[in-house]
Amino acid sequence: MRVLRYLLAAVLILLLTAVFYVAVVLGTPQETAAQEQALPAASASFSVSAPQSVDFPAQVLVLADGSGWSFTGGSCYDQSFENGVARIAMLQWRNDAGETLTCATVYPARAVTLLRDDAFALASGTPVTVAGVAMIRLTDGSRVRLQASGSEAAWVLTLPAMEEQTLSTLLQSVMLISPAESSRGNSHKVHFSLL
Repeated sequence: MRVLRYLLAAVLILLLTAVFYVAVVLGTPQETAAQEQALPAASASFSVSAPQSVDFPAQVLVLADGSGWSFTGGSCYDQSFENGVARIAMLQWRNDAGETLTCATVYPARAVTLLRDDAFALASGTPVTVAGVAMIRLTDGSRVRLQASGSEAAWVLTLPAMEEQTLSTLLQSVMLISPAESSRGNSHKVHFSLL
């Protein structure tokens, strides 16, 4: 009888250990690659006088020289996100007609929600691609917003509404640059095109 009690206690302990293992160890959600991407350390915000001067942990969306648009400035700042901060670079260009084009980059890519603008709705029209990847096209009637996400950053290009041919030509001037490497001539042109 005593042996039976010890045997039952041992089985109960093993059963409770198994339940604990399943609940705690196996029940822990597995982190995805996006969750593993570290948040940057907080830093002071600063004004940007040239697109290549942005201190940023990922490639930044910019408009190339000779596009007919003049760089007017920008800023780089941190915004609270999850249990840390996300870094945002906002760069602006202006054309001769006074219209504004904004290139926004956010790191990490999962922080793209920080760039959300509820004034925009999904737009119909010719799909837009960046380096073979489909972009999300949105509009608010007077402006167009193109969004894409990469493995490290997300990019938002906001510009005035224009004819498809004009837009296609302008998008040929959009590039992703690595600011730390730009002084060595390492920039990557992203081919935006209308399908």
